[in-house]
Amino acid sequence: ESAVEELCKSVAEARRQAVGYIRATLEDASRVYMEEGDEGLKKFGEVIARLREAGATMVSVPDTSGLMTPRQAASFFRDLGSVSTLPLSAHFHNDYGFASANTVEAALEGAEELQVSMMGIGDRNGIGDLYEGVAVFGGDGRLKLSNPAYGRIWKLASDRLSDQPHISDLVEATRGFYDVDGAEEWAQVRQSLIAQVTDASSQSGRLE
Repeated sequence: ESAVEELCKSVAEARRQAVGYIRATLEDASRVYMEEGDEGLKKFGEVIARLREAGATMVSVPDTSGLMTPRQAASFFRDLGSVSTLPLSAHFHNDYGFASANTVEAALEGAEELQVSMMGIGDRNGIGDLYEGVAVFGGDGRLKLSNPAYGRIWKLASDRLSDQPHISDLVEATRGFYDVDGAEEWAQVRQSLIAQVTDASSQSGRLE
């Protein structure tokens, strides 16, 4: 309780100084969520309401210990979004290699700010990687979310990506990156790449 009071005082002082963007951070938020469940969510709702009243404009809820899997990260932001009266900021540590994937899941569940760094540099094993090319496709095979690095790596214009193109269109647009001989070999490569997105079975990996 004393920590919350001190945080609210700091937020109020920032507001008094006419700071426009005031982000309050609830350290180790993921642990509270995972260990306390609904009771933890209730606490989050109450604390965030107090921070908003004090003048906060954003609340950061870090996975400080890097404990979460992508599925847990999605549930965390979905549930927290239902009780939060402030926009949420995502900050995931990479202890188990999930930071970038968790950050994407948070964005899909409505996080309005994503905390990442160049090459994922940060405490211990780092955080989400700003440079890593990320693309998320829906069940219909269309692009739902991507970061600027994805477009730069594959030389795809931002306006092309914003129209939710189908994976088949993107594969064709990046044909020049693949060392293939003739139409028949390209057709096989193309089919394999599209299947990696449209196949319903679970799989993971990178396109280098």
